[in-house]
Amino acid sequence: MLRTLITIPILLTPYLILASCAAQPARETTVSQPPRPDPVAIIDGRAITIDPLVDAMSELAGDEALTEQVLDLALAQRCEREGIVIDADLIERERVLLAQTLTGIDEQANSPRVIETLRIRRGLGPDRFERLLRRNAMLRALVGPSGMPDATTIERAMQQAFGQRYRVRLFVSEQPEPASGLRARLAQSDAQARRWIFADACVDQSLHPSAERGGLIPGLSATSPGYPQSVLDAMRALAPGEYSRVISTEAGYALVYLERITPAVTPSVPQRRELTERVRRDAQRLAMQRLAQQLLGEHEIIVLDKSLNWAWSNRP
Repeated sequence: MLRTLITIPILLTPYLILASCAAQPARETTVSQPPRPDPVAIIDGRAITIDPLVDAMSELAGDEALTEQVLDLALAQRCEREGIVIDADLIERERVLLAQTLTGIDEQANSPRVIETLRIRRGLGPDRFERLLRRNAMLRALVGPSGMPDATTIERAMQQAFGQRYRVRLFVSEQPEPASGLRARLAQSDAQARRWIFADACVDQSLHPSAERGGLIPGLSATSPGYPQSVLDAMRALAPGEYSRVISTEAGYALVYLERITPAVTPSVPQRRELTERVRRDAQRLAMQRLAQQLLGEHEIIVLDKSLNWAWSNRP
């Protein structure tokens, strides 16, 4: 905003007014000029300021930047209310945990190369990276030990990682007829040809995401999540080269063909320790994500800028 500075003379006698006018030239009105914005880039010798970039940046990533700002404020308020202080040690711990998530190897987790790879991959510049570490530290402190997995969950993870593995092909159809027809063709075919008959049918008709791979799922376990228990039970009852009955599930009608069984292995003490820690970190990360979503829902956010409002309204 321009400010006009006008000098106001003190009331004097006519003689003094005339004398003053004769002694000093009249003062001119002074108008302050706003500072010119500094250039942020130079294109072919032409300086570019931040102004023409703001709308594009808001539309490109404004929703993410605003989300981070809301979380920064909300978490700081919650930590202050609960008397939680985030110090340098807690932030450094988050730096190591992020790197461990990427590598899974404690000895390399704090190397500069690993940290830099992580930052580049996620588009984290110096400011956003430090804010991310602080935000994670606040979330972890607020969540605390809640959400930690119990012994049953950890043992299930051990079974998935080190237990017996099944290489199977899975066919799923919306109606029972395609699955029943495939089973009939398998019964009439040579044992050596069944795998390829099953794979071709999966590519042509199966509704399962594995269809493009001929229905192949290379490493199922008896406790794999995301699969109906009836399918897993049927798989365990098969010998290599055998196929199951048609199984009715919520997702449709399934048929399982077992190719190979890989025996279980006994994990070493370091392997058990590493997997247990990974399961605990995953559970805590889920609890942190739930808290972040809860905090975002607790705050009223009114976006006034047109470009930023577009990004915020259309965020995933």
